[in-house]
Amino acid sequence: MDGYTTLNSYPYSHRVSMEEATTDTRTAIPGVVAQPRDHINYIRNSVKAVVDAYDGSIRMYAWDESDPVLQAWMDAFPGTVKPRSEISDELEAHLRYPQDLYKIQREVLSSYHVTDASTYYEGQDRWVVPDDPTDPTAAQPVYYQSIQMPGSNDAVFSLTTTFTPVARENLAGFMAVTADARSDSYGEIRILRLPGDTQIDGPGQVANQFEADPTVAQQLSLLRAGDAQTLTGNLLTLPVGGGLLYVQPVYVQRAGGTAATFPVLQRVLVSFGQSIGFAPTLQEALDQVFGGEAGIETEEDPDRIIDVVEDPDAIEDPDVAEGEAGEEPTPPAEETPAPPTTGQPQDAIEAAQQAFQDAQTAQRNGDWAAYGEALERLEAALNELAAEQ
Repeated sequence: MDGYTTLNSYPYSHRVSMEEATTDTRTAIPGVVAQPRDHINYIRNSVKAVVDAYDGSIRMYAWDESDPVLQAWMDAFPGTVKPRSEISDELEAHLRYPQDLYKIQREVLSSYHVTDASTYYEGQDRWVVPDDPTDPTAAQPVYYQSIQMPGSNDAVFSLTTTFTPVARENLAGFMAVTADARSDSYGEIRILRLPGDTQIDGPGQVANQFEADPTVAQQLSLLRAGDAQTLTGNLLTLPVGGGLLYVQPVYVQRAGGTAATFPVLQRVLVSFGQSIGFAPTLQEALDQVFGGEAGIETEEDPDRIIDVVEDPDAIEDPDVAEGEAGEEPTPPAEETPAPPTTGQPQDAIEAAQQAFQDAQTAQRNGDWAAYGEALERLEAALNELAAEQ
């Protein structure tokens, strides 16, 4: 667990409510709570605490040993907090950047990413945390992801979040902090600021596009047939190829009945620019979006679209590079041939009807493997019919 030292009277510092800053859809889960309602203007993640699962003993280790508040506590209660040097390598491998501290930082940075005084006081460039598309009544939570930021050579375990402008749903910024405690860049915050003259869809807009897409809507209707229901997972945002990629899993869960049912991953939604992929696996969805070239490296400058800022206190208006963020991916040089037809339209119609009946039977029996296989046959039959037109 992460321990914090806080103050509410630090000179010349912005005060925030810990409860408001840390509340999101994740804190609505039973057993997960937001921080107390205290208003603070100083916070440090000074202590890492662990509980021995065998005997219940608690050990607290100093993590930010330069914190004067922690030093005062350690003088008052000697031996209570062990020095950081006693953290073993095995334990340090499990430590990561704390979510609540990051939520408070994003709350402050939503206003303080600007350096011009008039812009700050007029609120012309203020950001907000978008609502969670899966539950619009609360803010979108932060997500741990291994991501490769523009200009970096390797993927780094990070804690990420997105920003939208006030009273608008388009994307304004993407922020990540290195979360691996063993990394030399642990705690380093980087912000990708989207150009102001380019409209980039935010999480809420992308979620609406998923539901409105005719192909997605048709397949979701099939997945929701009978007593089944679909559940959407976390909508993740990733910097990819000079733009931003959205990924969201879709689960199917059987409703009703006395036996416990569990959600089963059936589809993955992907969005990049104006292209949408919807397939049984992430790789297939990416191939739909990128024309079968997902994962192929390009020679394009990864910084050509989004402004990379390593010091959030030194953000200025970025010079907009040529191109548009999230622009349509370049299609392959050769046209992808249509899938070959294997029979007359009547054969495909019968195959589709049989696959649909098999899917309903498998759904009633709770056989989700057979259900997924039947849906794949149904999709193949529909594609064959489309090719015959």
